Amino acid sequence: MRTPDARSSRRVAWLVWGGILLSGFAMASYFLIIPRISVALRDSGNANIALGGVGVIMSLAGVAAAWRAARGLKLAVFSLLASVGFTGALAYYVHGLSYQVPAPEQVIAVGTAAPDFGLKDQEGVEKSLVDFASKRLILVFFRGHW
Repeated sequence: MRTPDARSSRRVAWLVWGGILLSGFAMASYFLIIPRISVALRDSGNANIALGGVGVIMSLAGVAAAWRAARGLKLAVFSLLASVGFTGALAYYVHGLSYQVPAPEQVIAVGTAAPDFGLKDQEGVEKSLVDFASKRLILVFFRGHW
């Protein structure tokens, strides 16, 4: 039969490791998994930040449980700091750093003829702006934060 002491130690361990792993997964999945699933999720990043927040809450609960059990407090505090670090770094990247896109070196005014350039289409065939010279064409360039 388990003693209450062993049960509280196990609860502390689950909360501590669950919090740090969940926050770490939230950060890693934003870069490794989410871009392959959905562009919309990648562009906002809020789902990953929320998942990291759940990890922070779990780590905070682990600190409280470790405090009550009077054991494993150092590991619980480390878990909380790591979870806050992972989630904070992800939030800073998504909502701060990725919006600091450098200004373009040369700005083309609206209505000005675009300089000729070429890009490959979805079939790998190079298309040039000259190919569309006799047609109406709208060029849209997104300076996204991804």
